[in-house]
Amino acid sequence: MKKRLSVFLAAFFLSAAMLPGNVYADTEEPLQISEEQSAEIADSVTRKDFEGRIYFLNPDGTHYTGWLVFSLDQTYYCDPDNDGAAATGVKKISGINFLFTSEGIYVRTPGIRTAEGARYWIRSNGGVANGWYIQGSKLMYFDPQTYKAVTGTYNIGRRTYVFSSDGIFARYTGVAAVNGKYYWFKDDSSLQSGWYENGDTRMYFFSDTYEAAANGTYIIDGVECTFDANGVYTEAKDPTLVSFDSSWEFADYSVINSGQAVMYYASTNRNNITVAVNAGHGTSGGSSVTTLSHPDGTPKVTGGTTAEGAVYSTAVSSGMDFNDGTEENVVTLRMAQLLRDALLAEGFDVLMIRDGSDVQLDNIARTVMANNLADCHIALHWDSDGLSYDKGCYYMSVPDALKSMYPVSVTWEKSEAFGDALLAGLASAGAPIWSGNPLDTDLTQTSYSTIPSVDVELGNQVSAHDDATLMVRVKGLVAGLKAYFSV
Repeated sequence: MKKRLSVFLAAFFLSAAMLPGNVYADTEEPLQISEEQSAEIADSVTRKDFEGRIYFLNPDGTHYTGWLVFSLDQTYYCDPDNDGAAATGVKKISGINFLFTSEGIYVRTPGIRTAEGARYWIRSNGGVANGWYIQGSKLMYFDPQTYKAVTGTYNIGRRTYVFSSDGIFARYTGVAAVNGKYYWFKDDSSLQSGWYENGDTRMYFFSDTYEAAANGTYIIDGVECTFDANGVYTEAKDPTLVSFDSSWEFADYSVINSGQAVMYYASTNRNNITVAVNAGHGTSGGSSVTTLSHPDGTPKVTGGTTAEGAVYSTAVSSGMDFNDGTEENVVTLRMAQLLRDALLAEGFDVLMIRDGSDVQLDNIARTVMANNLADCHIALHWDSDGLSYDKGCYYMSVPDALKSMYPVSVTWEKSEAFGDALLAGLASAGAPIWSGNPLDTDLTQTSYSTIPSVDVELGNQVSAHDDATLMVRVKGLVAGLKAYFSV
């Protein structure tokens, strides 16, 4: 339904000749520690810890110096240049750099090894290496100063590269995500900055971090620019009028469709989800004409505005009046406006089916527009039940008798999951929930819906409908939408 960010990624092979810096062939002979480091010598020394250093004392009390082997996994180098203190970190011995833990243990097994939370490359001669490491398709780079595998962005020569959190070199061209951030790669996998364009997709990559601007608004070249969570530039769009398209599926079942909906676009934190908000009622002349209750011509299986058994249903009913005399269509419009603004602030685009006091779109036309222009459809209503108390909110679920009819057969489970999420959100916001929720009801809306679609009844004719009360319901519906779409 919605256009998503798409980027083209192409991994490629880098030969050693293409890489700046040192590239080692791992062919040296293994380190040979003298056999004089016998168990007899190891057993004759005593460990001494002093001021954060480790020493081994000879029987005469002097500090032992040189290699000391207790076992293959417990080998030390007692540094004669440091009064016999056990070496830690990287230490050059006889022209070779060796790696020791903070406890002085020699890291000797060849390959990529983890010590002190970092990864190191131990060569076959027992020494620790820096530069490029190549094994099959895996490339890593080890810092010449720290000998640690680099992660994140890193400069090598005049180029900047990016490495994964476990030190693997990211080999891409174009735009790709590494460590949860987007980068723009040249053909040699080095990073570049500035504006990137691919068709309608524009992104901006900062020159200092090489990361894409994402999920916020930034000043770039003196201009305020907004980017969505995927780093795609979102130009501020004015609301757009949308007309009914007679080629859409089920369009020919509509009898009132000369009106226009309005598409609103989020300006920040866009999540690429469009919500159709349908302010119930508000179509002059809608109660004097009818449309087929079901696309297959079968009669209604429950009552409602139109009685059970009717093959034709009221195109758009006029709605009820609240006990204070306010017409329902006025309240549903105000609720839709408040919900629209809250959804836009959360990054949702909003298709306002009715954006004024009257729209010439019957219930089928409203549903068909939502099907083709949105990812879900919420119709806002209040119940006319004749009760003297506010019974609370509920949604209208799908009767079993309709679940095999197309398109209900392919949407009813999604619609009921959607309804459950919305009611859970309303409950979490403190809105009252009717004990009979949900109520199976045969609606024109759900009979023609091809996307998750729910009629939410937000109270009854007794309910308060001031802005403060409506905002509680707005908060709940937004929470339900975010939970349903996991955003």
